[in-house]
Amino acid sequence: MPACTSLHFIATAKAGSVLRHIRVTSKQELKDRSFAYFFVVLFLLLVAASLWVAWTNWREDPTQRTGVHVTTWVCRVLIGCMWFQGCLWKLPLPISDGFQYWTGQMAEHAAFGFHRALVTDVYLPYLYVMQSIVFLAEISFATSLILGLDALGTPFNDTSFRGAVRWRRTR
Repeated sequence: MPACTSLHFIATAKAGSVLRHIRVTSKQELKDRSFAYFFVVLFLLLVAASLWVAWTNWREDPTQRTGVHVTTWVCRVLIGCMWFQGCLWKLPLPISDGFQYWTGQMAEHAAFGFHRALVTDVYLPYLYVMQSIVFLAEISFATSLILGLDALGTPFNDTSFRGAVRWRRTR
């Protein structure tokens, strides 16, 4: 019985400190980030563009009116939204505290020596470059998924991704 009580106390104490940390971090980040509204507008524009493309395809192409195509579109957009949200804490310039912390954790707890050496010798010294590359890669993944573009920026078609929403030129 005492073990359960102490475990409950530890879990409650941990949850309280995590919530306090999140609250403090968000207040600091809200104060420091001047581009917050830019990314909100960018996200809303991406979702609106995806809705417009889906609606246009739905209207003009009867083969797109299946549950498989709608489900593929919904899942693709939701995964793109998760990538978009995940890249926001890696906004470069200045170096994000969270990104620096987790990269440091990779160096401390790497499973392999070559991975530890890579993180210690390359990632950490050039973190400002790595963070920018990671941010740009993740925002590109998010944009591609939300809009339905492949890696080259061209629309998905039946040969590159079966079942994806095909883009048609609108007049």
